Amino acid sequence: MFRPRLTLLVALALSASASAQIAPIGPFVGAQSEGFETQGNNIYTCIAGRVFNNTADACTPHSLALYITSGWSFVCQINPHAGTALLGSGDIAVEYTFDTPAQRFGGFFGNNYNVNDGLAIFFDSADNQIGSQVITAPADCTWYWNGWTAGAGPLIKRVEIWGPVMPQGGFMMMDDMEVDYAPAPPATFVCTPGVQGILAWPCSNPPTGADRGCDNKGATGGASITGTGSNSLATPTLAFTTANENAAVGSVLLQGTTFITGITFGHGVRCASGVLKRLYVKIAAAGSITAPGAGDPTIPARSATLGSPINPGDVRYYQVYYRDTTVLLPGCPLASAQFNATNAAIVSWQP
Repeated sequence: MFRPRLTLLVALALSASASAQIAPIGPFVGAQSEGFETQGNNIYTCIAGRVFNNTADACTPHSLALYITSGWSFVCQINPHAGTALLGSGDIAVEYTFDTPAQRFGGFFGNNYNVNDGLAIFFDSADNQIGSQVITAPADCTWYWNGWTAGAGPLIKRVEIWGPVMPQGGFMMMDDMEVDYAPAPPATFVCTPGVQGILAWPCSNPPTGADRGCDNKGATGGASITGTGSNSLATPTLAFTTANENAAVGSVLLQGTTFITGITFGHGVRCASGVLKRLYVKIAAAGSITAPGAGDPTIPARSATLGSPINPGDVRYYQVYYRDTTVLLPGCPLASAQFNATNAAIVSWQP
């Protein structure tokens, strides 16, 4: 009697399996948890108040079919896995959409229909299907953990949860859900000369690609800055590394409090502005520095020492400027201004 429903569920799984990077994982406690106790028992198209501490939506698109309830009776009675509420869909698949793409997602699933199991289908930020996994949820009103990781592939932006009622995918119950969002990069990068309103190169020396400063004496195509580590003031391990400077030149990590669309700065363009602090002075090796380096104070500590303390929520702008001894055009910066700059990094310092 229910074979057509099972056949459709298998077809959905096969359609999702071509790029199935998603892998099952055991129980975990995520950065955000959701037990559905705070939103209020009701029927929704999209849950009012959102889910996962206001970082995601759970919806049954185009249908008022999403229930937060204290229990659900059909073939058998299913009660919350924990607490006072569970989530279920009456007649259509549930979609979770995350503000920030997720690395891991999972929770407890139950089924009180008369067909076993369900299906989770995963999508990335471009809405490409990146895999599917069977949801273990036999029709016995017992809760079963199901969790998944994106591994090293594209992250999970959206998940469709298909229950056993076909063709629309309803009747899957959920509780005590967990999600781990991928860590946000500690910095974002701007100030490529001549791009997106940034001042153009001053010396007929355009960068040869995105996220670079102006070209230099070494004809490297322009120096770049990247950041790794933590931008948390509690654990400030953020450090910046440059590439494609001139080979062995003096270099300075500069911090600013405001951003401008560029002024001519030696043979390059500077976007960091406001209160400017020279945080670290280094000598490039093979065209690269890292600052802070071993034995250096952290960026917040160094900034505070220089009279510019950083507080939670403060935004700072970073560039490295370095020696560049070739004046490329007559009338280009004076001989006394023979230096160049990387692109810029924006950091929003967190508690």
